[in-house]
Amino acid sequence: NENTKKFRMLAKWAFAIVYTRCFETPDGDARIVPMADFFDHGTYPEVEISYDEEGNCYAYSTHDIPAGTPLHISYGDPTNPS
Repeated sequence: NENTKKFRMLAKWAFAIVYTRCFETPDGDARIVPMADFFDHGTYPEVEISYDEEGNCYAYSTHDIPAGTPLHISYGDPTNPS
């Protein structure tokens, strides 16, 4: 019925949002980190993501970055499609 179709579409949308915007923590958890998903991917990233013991996310620069420069993180190994 229509409700089932709407629910299925909503579930697919929610999965896509989580899957494309989550970050994996060192312990294997996946977390959505508001604003962090705005970082672009870079071959030589200037920003590293880390988490404290309470699960708070921190983004820090690996070197001095001029004001107005886009910030990049690594989305992972591009040779490993999994």
